Amino acid sequence: ICSPLHYTNIMSKRGCAQLTAGTWLTGVINSMVHTSMTFTLSFCGPNKISQYYCDILPVRALSCSSTYFPELVRLLIAGILGGGAFLITLISYIYILSTILRMHSVEGRH
Repeated sequence: ICSPLHYTNIMSKRGCAQLTAGTWLTGVINSMVHTSMTFTLSFCGPNKISQYYCDILPVRALSCSSTYFPELVRLLIAGILGGGAFLITLISYIYILSTILRMHSVEGRH
């Protein structure tokens, strides 16, 4: 956005593939951490979930063991991923605003 004429040089096929691979890798690692933390729990009693979609939280609610550490890990990962996405978005908007404010003409700012 800040350098529209340089977009094809900046966003190459290799760069696009790296961004896609990074996104997929982050998702896979996130899922594997949650799955491995759920496998460490012990379950007893009736193991029925009264929902159509079997998510992590209803499965952890069925656990007989303490879910403190898996919940702590879940909150930590959510904070890191959410905070990282927020910072990247904030930095990109700061670059966009600084580029707009450096333009001298009113027509260019529009």
